[in-house]
Amino acid sequence: MVKPRKFKIILHDGKRVYSPGDDITGHLELQLDKEMTMKEVHVEFAGKAFVSWNEGKHNYSETEDFFSETTIVHGQDSSATSDQVSLPAGDHRFNFQFQLPPLLASSYEDKMGYIRYYLKARIVKPWRIDIKTTHFLEVWNTINLNHLNNMMLPIGGEGSKSLCCCCCASGAIEGEVHINRRGFVPGEKIVVNATVENHSSSKVRHTSIEFVKIVTYVTRKRQNTVVKSLAKEMGPSCKPRDSLNLNNVELRVPSVRPTGTRHCNVLRIHYAVMLETHLRRCAINLRVFAPLLVGTIPLAGVVGDNSATGGANQTPTTKNATGALPPPYAVATSGGFDNPLNRTDKPTSTYYDWNQSAFTYS
Repeated sequence: MVKPRKFKIILHDGKRVYSPGDDITGHLELQLDKEMTMKEVHVEFAGKAFVSWNEGKHNYSETEDFFSETTIVHGQDSSATSDQVSLPAGDHRFNFQFQLPPLLASSYEDKMGYIRYYLKARIVKPWRIDIKTTHFLEVWNTINLNHLNNMMLPIGGEGSKSLCCCCCASGAIEGEVHINRRGFVPGEKIVVNATVENHSSSKVRHTSIEFVKIVTYVTRKRQNTVVKSLAKEMGPSCKPRDSLNLNNVELRVPSVRPTGTRHCNVLRIHYAVMLETHLRRCAINLRVFAPLLVGTIPLAGVVGDNSATGGANQTPTTKNATGALPPPYAVATSGGFDNPLNRTDKPTSTYYDWNQSAFTYS
């Protein structure tokens, strides 16, 4: 069987990151030591999302195809004819051009899912295994924070959790967390103020302020929301029947993908600042979230990365009676939010419908 010495996809612009709507131009390099017969050589341009996870013996998975386009660069459509073509020994170059659709989700990858964009070249061989090569593209959505409403306004969240001790109510632990504004880009500083009211007879062993990524994986039968900490500042303990103030705690926004996968139905990405009260081992910690939006173009008029500090007393809050994760970017309403279904056996995961967002962007 004749194998190519070189079979490679080369892009002409040298970009590392693309935006929706960009043109993709390049060529396919094929180097042969001997003549090769084939049905065709084609280049496929595609984007897709995939999620998969296991719960016990059950696997949940879903695939979403965004687009797929194929260009034949040598030969003819192999599905329409049985004729074969050949290429002589030597170096061959086949040009191609595609365009990314204007509305796309940003690239993403983790153990439970991905959003991928790729070029795949294929030599279709008669009665033999095709020869393939793949080149992945990094696509980022552009989110200009200046085009969104209320990005300079502070935002926060509050929650409470009742503790039990020896089958008797021990009292509630309440928490509030507020951040200086709603919109950030990687590298900027978030100023956080938080309070803890410990009305229980149990000690809060310590507290933490964290920048978290919230990823929701969606299938037809199940949803799985996972909270992952990306940056953390540890705080002190809080004695029973006591309170604690955490003032002007600073967190840097890490290098992360922009918020949201608005144009993807199976995988959604959001960010928040989380206050966590770390309790005794047999208790589930209280978590309170202040949602934020990570963009790619920063707010104009921000002085350094310290603007709009303070303002905790004027911060609108998102209420949740149990301290469970609220819907992202939702502004408080008079009725608050319905509690999601908490999985106590997996405290980092919550399963519920998380489709709506009060922040929109194009």
